[in-house]
Amino acid sequence: MNLTDGLDGLAAGIGGIASLSIFVIGMSLGVPWVGILSIILFGVCSGFLVHNFPPARIFMGDSGSLFLGFMFAAVIMGFSGTDG
Repeated sequence: MNLTDGLDGLAAGIGGIASLSIFVIGMSLGVPWVGILSIILFGVCSGFLVHNFPPARIFMGDSGSLFLGFMFAAVIMGFSGTDG
């Protein structure tokens, strides 16, 4: 996620799309905590995207984009224990 943070709205846009996809997959596989965490990530990304859309007024920076990538990795690892 850190590499996509250079353009206005790209990291938050990709994060929002990815989190909605993870939400759908998590709910269809019956892992509700993955779905809940991913819909929270969608809310965070969409709320940030409002202010980061061109012309950007705020920026995510390294700490925001690395945390977003970490959360995606942690949420996706929740699928490892399913028999999907």
